[in-house]
Amino acid sequence: MQSSQGYENLSADIGSKLLKQGNITTFTASWKIAQIRKSCGFRWLAMHESQRWTAASPARGMTWEVYRMRLMRTTGRHRQKKELAMNDPHVVALIYRVEQEDIPSVDYSNAEPLVGWEESKFGLEVQDNKARFEFKVHYATEGEAQETVEDYIRVWEFDANLERGGPAFRLKFDRAEIVDRNPTPGQIRMRGIGNTEVGGSSRLTYVASRYPSPPSDVSLNSDVQTMYQRYMDYRQGHEKLTGMANFCLDFLCKLVAPQYSTKINNGRRSEAANVFQIEKSVLDRIGDLCANKGGPTGARKGNAVATNLTESECRFLEKAVKKMIRRAAEKAHNPNVPLPVISLSDLPQI
Repeated sequence: MQSSQGYENLSADIGSKLLKQGNITTFTASWKIAQIRKSCGFRWLAMHESQRWTAASPARGMTWEVYRMRLMRTTGRHRQKKELAMNDPHVVALIYRVEQEDIPSVDYSNAEPLVGWEESKFGLEVQDNKARFEFKVHYATEGEAQETVEDYIRVWEFDANLERGGPAFRLKFDRAEIVDRNPTPGQIRMRGIGNTEVGGSSRLTYVASRYPSPPSDVSLNSDVQTMYQRYMDYRQGHEKLTGMANFCLDFLCKLVAPQYSTKINNGRRSEAANVFQIEKSVLDRIGDLCANKGGPTGARKGNAVATNLTESECRFLEKAVKKMIRRAAEKAHNPNVPLPVISLSDLPQI
């Protein structure tokens, strides 16, 4: 087993590799390393997997989410080897824990159960801070089953956190329910494999009455994740509102109108408004606030130093950015579906 110092060196090495990918901040890298520490119960296994990931990521373009899920699956596979071999293993269900230790601002302890949720490959129910994915199709290994729900969970977390306006919902793998459909007489017929931990926090500030529902109308791609990460960095106090909002506006416009110069905002915004079905007046309002207000600590330009954003303007920018990000996710899910136009009447009045 690695020494404590050796594990710290490992964490620093992984953080360095994450930063070299060039699409996350130092804060985000530090947060992700904390998740590695919580997700992996075997330090020697973390070292082994980090070496494999370090060697594979440049050639295979392995993202953080893929790495995180692979690390967790590998931990599960290691534990499976300790169990008696099964003749015909079948994954009945995967159990995930609604994480409370990492998100101390929300308490789901008394939330109304989410039951009867059916997807093509599994049924879902959430109660008592546990999400149970019961499969309708056959999977022989825990890893195969997890691959089926990975993207689903990521989109679910994205939608819940965006709606809440900050970290509010995260699932962490707890265990798998696996049966042997052709057991050898006298051997174990069913087993549970997992990484159960108990944690808590005394800093809970919001008691949720229900669990967030999984969305069916959004998908994640690298563009959506880029804007979402900038928004989450702002919500966690690591970026100014005007800088984050202006970045998301500019990024959204460039997705559909890269041919326009950054100085020709009218054409770029018109294209973006048409593609994403957002009134151009909404995009113009965001641009004007970001360019002309901000005060001494939040101004992007010299002429905005003397004018702070009002409370209502801050609410407007926050809500407008959330609307933009979710609309980008809706278009990533189905670029041709008609959507209701986002207008100024859908946002807080200034």
